[in-house]
Amino acid sequence: MSKDMTIAVCGLGYVGLPVGLLFAQAGFKVIGIDKNEEKVKKINRGQNIIEGKEPGLKELIKKIYKKGNFLATLETKKYQEAEVILVAVETPVEDETYEPAYTALRAALKDIGQNMKKGVLVIVEATIAPQTMAKVVQPILEQESGLSAGKDFLLSNCPERLMPGRLLENIENYNRVLGG
Repeated sequence: MSKDMTIAVCGLGYVGLPVGLLFAQAGFKVIGIDKNEEKVKKINRGQNIIEGKEPGLKELIKKIYKKGNFLATLETKKYQEAEVILVAVETPVEDETYEPAYTALRAALKDIGQNMKKGVLVIVEATIAPQTMAKVVQPILEQESGLSAGKDFLLSNCPERLMPGRLLENIENYNRVLGG
C-alpha cells in the first residue's frame, strides 16, 4: 500500500479508532467516519473516547492529533476520497434468538455503497457469520453503488481479534487473516 493512499474507517469504536490511529501513525491519511457527533468532536480535539484502561491509546491519539493526518467526521461523502474502506461497526447477536444483528453493518454498507468510488477495496473488519459477505455485504454494496464486486471494487473480510485492555497490543502483535 502506498503511503499517499487514503484509508477510510467506518465506525470509531474499540476496533475502528485504534486501527485508524495506527494507520495514521504509519503515515497514511485516515478519515474516520462515525454517526456520533460528540465522539467525532472529541477525537478531532485529540481526546480519547475509549473507556477503560487502554495502555498507550491516550498518548497515540494526542500524537496523531498533532501529526494532523487523521480526521474524524460525520460526512459519509468522505468515502469517495478513499482507496481502502475498513468497516468496523458492531456486529452483536440478538439476545433471544442468538441470530446476528447486522443493523449497524447494513446501515454502514448502504452509506458506503452510495459514496464509494470505482476501484476501492472494502474490508469488513468484524466478526461475522459464514455467508454474510455473500448474502449481506456484497448485495448491499452492489445495489447501492451500481458497481460489481470483483470487477469494479474489491471486497474482503478480516475478523477482528481484540481484547479490551490490550487493543493496541493486539492490533500490533496478533497475526491476522484477510480473506477476499
